[in-house]
Amino acid sequence: NFIIFENYLTRLESLTLIQSQQLINIIEYLYNCRILHRDLRPDNLMLDLNQEHIKLIDFGFATTYEIDEMPKALPIEGAISYAGLTFLINYLELLSSGSNTFDYEYERTFDLQCAINIMMYMTDESIRAPMISVKEVLLVKNKVSKLYEFWNGIKRTDENYCKLLNLIKSFTQSPNFDGIKREIGKRFAS
Repeated sequence: NFIIFENYLTRLESLTLIQSQQLINIIEYLYNCRILHRDLRPDNLMLDLNQEHIKLIDFGFATTYEIDEMPKALPIEGAISYAGLTFLINYLELLSSGSNTFDYEYERTFDLQCAINIMMYMTDESIRAPMISVKEVLLVKNKVSKLYEFWNGIKRTDENYCKLLNLIKSFTQSPNFDGIKREIGKRFAS
C-alpha cells in the first residue's frame, strides 16, 4: 500500500490577473520571511497544474536579511533582465568605472520590482518582443544600458507601470502589497 503523490509543474508562457497576484503573494511571503530571491525571471516561475497555483523555484542566489537590515551589499548575481531601474543604473556605473568588484546594495523590495517587470513582460506583447531582442545583446555593458533604456522608456509611457514603481518607491516600512495587487488589477481591467 502506497500513497502516490503527483505534482505536475509546467512552465508559464503568460500570466493571468490571478497568477500575477499570486506572484506578489509569493514576494510578500518571502519579504515577511526576510528572504531575497535575487533571481526572479520567467524561467523560475512554474505552474502547479493540480492546484492551479504558481511556484517560485531556484533559490541558488537567495539571501536572508536580519531584522531591520536594509540594504545588503552582495555580489551581483542572477538574472538582470527584470531588475529595477536603480539596480540597472548602479550596475551600469560599476561597469563604466572599470571596477573589479560588482556589488550592489540590494534593497528588500528588489524582488518586488523584478516581479512587476516580469508581470509586464508576460502580460504585454508590446513589451515581450523588444525585450527578447534586448536580452540577445552579448556585451554586458551594452545589455545593461539597453535594459535601462527599455524599462525607463516604459516608465515614461505607461501610467500604470509608473504608478506601480512609485508605490514601491514610496514604501518606508513594510510594502503595501495589497495596494500593489489593486494596481495590478487596474492594469488587467484596462
